[in-house]
Amino acid sequence: MAPPKSSSFSVSVVLPASGCDMIANVRRRLISSVSCDIGLWFLLFGVQSYAVFRDFTVILQNKHTAMQLTNQMRKDVAALDEARTRRQARLFKAEGQKCVNDTLGHFTLHSLYATAAWAEANDGLVSLAADRMAVVTRRDLERMSHLSTPPQVIAVYDMPEECIPLNIGVDNLALVLDGIQDPGNMGTIMRVADWFGVETVVCSADSADPYSPKAIMASMGSISRVRPVRTDIAGLLQKTEATVCGTFLDGTDLYRSDLPQSGVIVMGSEGHGISDSVASMVDMRLKIPAYPPERNGAESLNVGMATAIIMAEFRRRQMQ
Repeated sequence: MAPPKSSSFSVSVVLPASGCDMIANVRRRLISSVSCDIGLWFLLFGVQSYAVFRDFTVILQNKHTAMQLTNQMRKDVAALDEARTRRQARLFKAEGQKCVNDTLGHFTLHSLYATAAWAEANDGLVSLAADRMAVVTRRDLERMSHLSTPPQVIAVYDMPEECIPLNIGVDNLALVLDGIQDPGNMGTIMRVADWFGVETVVCSADSADPYSPKAIMASMGSISRVRPVRTDIAGLLQKTEATVCGTFLDGTDLYRSDLPQSGVIVMGSEGHGISDSVASMVDMRLKIPAYPPERNGAESLNVGMATAIIMAEFRRRQMQ
């Protein structure tokens, strides 16, 4: 990374005496690692905190491999908050330490943006990113993130190719989501599917995007093992030979039903349930009974909760 060209950068700074040794070390490292006029380079000492010194040194140490952030790159990453942009670019982003830790290595990395502090603390992950990483400031991450409190790291990945299953649910359990609207629920359902060993999750075209930042975060890393696909679910169910199970308020008691060992479980939207076109293809209509049945309680369950209950009962039967 070349030193700044404008001398207007200089700013005075007052640092505690305890930082003198560190400043001297940083000076020596900067001067030895970058060929430039010494007086001009000292203009970099117009900083306000130790963190800025650390940013400079980490960037310089990685100057031969790290990307340099541009305004266009910053805008492109921020634009991945929008579903249309994600679909057109075939890219999605994961934000924060846990999301990046859980996804890096499972998807093709497009680019990685992190603070110097994160880079120093995660040498192994930095080596995976290689020349696709840019060391950036907190302010940069704030402008690229959808979160109110910016994370220390954002990863951008190529969206994997969607593989539509031909005969869904014949040999194992599969999950079909009909019109799930909330990305948080979408991520939670992927997490539930991962917990119960369901790798096939098919979403209707009008469902929330499973690759939205909020869905990725809610999946808590399960997006790395459960690969969702979006397609015409009515057409897909029409072709399968598996038993199709769906949840309805007028269905039969889940705990008294003879559940299949394999098949398709359909979960409907939060507000309207399973659509009519999909409901016509359901072979087994189920419901989760309230307790006690005569009690006047909640109208319904959150779709993420309902999915967990249904999946748990299917798996319990298989383990008997």
